Amino acid sequence: MQNIIREEFLQYTIIYIAHRLDTILDFDRVAVMDKGQIVECDDPRILLQRSSLFKSLYDSFRLKQSVEKGVEPVKNLLEAEILRQV
Repeated sequence: MQNIIREEFLQYTIIYIAHRLDTILDFDRVAVMDKGQIVECDDPRILLQRSSLFKSLYDSFRLKQSVEKGVEPVKNLLEAEILRQV
């Protein structure tokens, strides 16, 4: 889906609601909303270079991803150990 958006709609304005912030890093502009108001609007790369709400959200997103990736191998080891003992 990401490739379709990038290739087929290149010359269009797209309003995209992102749940995974890494999917919008190459967009031209990002509008960050808080309580129904736009609080930031700029190139995502610029927003990541300064203290911004977008940077805070992105840093939290990355931290959550790294924790989830770190937890998965431990979970798999625990499940394997439990199965081995049964």
